[in-house]
Amino acid sequence: MLGSTQTELNYVGDVVIWEVGAEFEYCRVKGTVAVPANTTYQPGQVLETGAYTADYDALDSGTAIGVLLTKLVNSTSSAADMTGVVLFQGPALVNKTELSDYDSTTLTELANVQIENRSNPTTPS
Repeated sequence: MLGSTQTELNYVGDVVIWEVGAEFEYCRVKGTVAVPANTTYQPGQVLETGAYTADYDALDSGTAIGVLLTKLVNSTSSAADMTGVVLFQGPALVNKTELSDYDSTTLTELANVQIENRSNPTTPS
């Protein structure tokens, strides 16, 4: 049970509302994510262009934007490359309230790869 000072962490289902081919992980890629020193990335972390490299040739290395779907913890005093799962293409819908480290430019870049965001995912648009 969570105490009054604790908050529940994000889960993939909190971040991803819908994605095409979810059973085949069509919109996801396993990749290497550059995590800064003493940093924890939660699911929903928006990874800007160049922040990760796909583990296979689905993407041009270092040229994609995506949404991290796994928690990555770097408790060291230097940056580290860590393995995570990234939502890298759509069609997909994500819950905007569960995203972190984004601005209007990154939301546009996500939309360019067919990852759309919704502020209120319970209301059909």
